Amino acid sequence: MKIGVIGTGNIGGTLARKLTAAGDGVSVANSRGLEGVKAFAA
Repeated sequence: MKIGVIGTGNIGGTLARKLTAAGDGVSVANSRGLEGVKAFAA
């Protein structure tokens, strides 16, 4: 399943990690732009 998550805070970050661990494709966006998402992905 392909899922988009808006926000990398407590809820969005946890949701993205759990869905990725379950094998789903996850795209993440936030209001801080690409640099904020890169830091989260690392």
